[in-house]
Amino acid sequence: MSHSQLIRKLRGGTSVEEAVEESITNGMSELRKNVFADDADDVKSLPWTKEQAWVVLHALAKRDEVPYHDMLVDFPFKGDEAALRSMEQTDFIAIGTVN
Repeated sequence: MSHSQLIRKLRGGTSVEEAVEESITNGMSELRKNVFADDADDVKSLPWTKEQAWVVLHALAKRDEVPYHDMLVDFPFKGDEAALRSMEQTDFIAIGTVN
């Protein structure tokens, strides 16, 4: 939910708690649809496996940042950089460098 949508909801009488809950629910729905796919045909077209997505989601739930190398060398990626790069292209994750 954008800031302007939030303001409209609040001006329309929605409580802050309700607006935040709706934003979280919508975000979760979008995450499920875009990262885990809605049906079997969509799952087949994803450039990563559900297991790879769960590993990333679980790691990011524990920490705000996860070293790229740690994700890349361990199961289930085992050097599959394409899956991580595809996740970045869909805005599921952001990959950055630290100097």
